[in-house]
Amino acid sequence: MTENLIKEITSIKSKIDQLYQNKQSYVPGLLNELGGLCLFYFYHGKIFNDPESLDKGSILVDHILEGIKASIKYNNYRFSTGAAGLGWLLKFLHKEEFVDFEVEDALSDLDEYIYNYAIEEINRDNYDFLHGAIGALYYFTEGAHKTNHYIDNIVSKLALRTESTIYNKPYWPSFNVSEGKRYDDTLNFGLSHGQPAIVSVLSKVYQLNSSNELKILLNDATSAMLDFKFKTKKNSLFPTMTSAAESIEHNMSRGSRLGWCYGDLGMGISLWDVGTAIQNEDFKSIALGCINFSAPKRDLNINSIKDAGVCHGSAGVMHIFNKFSYLNKEADYSEAIEYWKNITIEMIHSEEEKYETGHSAWHNERGYYNDFGFLQGLSGVGLSLLSLIDPDIKWGDVLLM
Repeated sequence: MTENLIKEITSIKSKIDQLYQNKQSYVPGLLNELGGLCLFYFYHGKIFNDPESLDKGSILVDHILEGIKASIKYNNYRFSTGAAGLGWLLKFLHKEEFVDFEVEDALSDLDEYIYNYAIEEINRDNYDFLHGAIGALYYFTEGAHKTNHYIDNIVSKLALRTESTIYNKPYWPSFNVSEGKRYDDTLNFGLSHGQPAIVSVLSKVYQLNSSNELKILLNDATSAMLDFKFKTKKNSLFPTMTSAAESIEHNMSRGSRLGWCYGDLGMGISLWDVGTAIQNEDFKSIALGCINFSAPKRDLNINSIKDAGVCHGSAGVMHIFNKFSYLNKEADYSEAIEYWKNITIEMIHSEEEKYETGHSAWHNERGYYNDFGFLQGLSGVGLSLLSLIDPDIKWGDVLLM
């Protein structure tokens, strides 16, 4: 297995090298080419003791610093494509000992911008992890040893913005970023955009400052989601979205997809994070239930898997099973990991004559397209395969996994 895996990773690196040599700049942002290539080169260099990859990663750090300046200029502070994500990445790279300069000094002027952005987004009900206030909060937690006034103020503001479900538990209504619109009474179960990400990031805050008020909020907001677990057999244990004002019996969907962004795997990650932080074994048990329920799934159509990307594709699914095989020694997810690894490899080689990155990325309107980025592209796939060689590498922290 390892020999074939190394062959596939070498093939991915060759394509990424081609891009690196032919481009002077990269699609900006943590979740696009810039962040993906940087992480891939650093971890490839670490695992294979490859100084050339480490050098390329270091050169890309200079692009990240320039990217932060450009993001500030254009008022883009999103975690996905803007200054919050790139700033988070610099702090993460320092923690992983890939960069040795004083990152906090380099980012000192950025904190106030990102704090103001977080408050603005909360005021318009945008709690989105990838594109809103929660990603900004996550920026402040990275590398921190305790909370600061920025974190405390953001959390206080968040706590005041909850609504109550039909069961009188706190939730944050779903917000559609592309529409700039809040959906009243809608509870969003996506780790990418919904309540699972909010409680997951708040659990990181709790580990920095174990206040009783935050523990109660974490417990109640997590329990709010559990109230809407399906009571009849569906394709998933939890919905994609549901009305917070009606019981789950009124939800007529067939269930959720399989993926990082939405579905039971993301719920499992979130429940495990909160359960670990506040020492709630029930939450951790339900988390494992989500993973175990998903492990036998194989049908690509039923589970809405069209590509290999980390966000909603096979590599993300594979990585989550790989992560939980590491966290839960009592379970054996090797068959699921092997299946999704094979699907991933098959997809990145599909239509290579037409798409250099194969079927790494899919768009509902455009179909397949070339993408070398982290979230939906080849560098994210490469990182997922690297984790099969060394499951201890931490790139999954980018997406709370």
